[in-house]
Amino acid sequence: MTTLTLHNALDIFSDNLEDIENALRANLQADLTQERQEAKVLGTGYLADEVRKLRIDAVAGTRPHTLKMIRSYINAQLRPTPNSITDIDIARAREYPITDLYAGKLTPGTARRFGICPFHQEKSGSLCVYVKTNTYKCYGCQEQGDSIKYYMKTRNVRFKDAVKALAGCA
Repeated sequence: MTTLTLHNALDIFSDNLEDIENALRANLQADLTQERQEAKVLGTGYLADEVRKLRIDAVAGTRPHTLKMIRSYINAQLRPTPNSITDIDIARAREYPITDLYAGKLTPGTARRFGICPFHQEKSGSLCVYVKTNTYKCYGCQEQGDSIKYYMKTRNVRFKDAVKALAGCA
């Protein structure tokens, strides 16, 4: 089963982005209005504030990020700039599997895979690739990051070039 990511959804629904953006803004406004009403009922104080904060984070926590991604996508379509990268390109690049970038052999596994670290000399496998989050960490040299950073370090390229290569913009 394939997961529909935000940038995939934006590609699919690119004709309706303005409507999606307006709906998200309306939902965010409604959440804030409801939060103000709950503040009147619950009152103030540490516990009431924490309860409201948890609820808002759960309900509306990702909406500002989603709105930013939609706006970036729309701006890139309206005003394409040669040699530039967008937030969508960065999101696509971060999803590129580190396991596909790794040159050696990784131990089989579903959640974590281990291998020889390409960043320092070693004989045992101290590099751990976390498959679910698509991040890596070396427990020998403490190097860690996402697929963009891994690509930058192993290929000695700049951020922009790594994003372009991983997102398929090059």
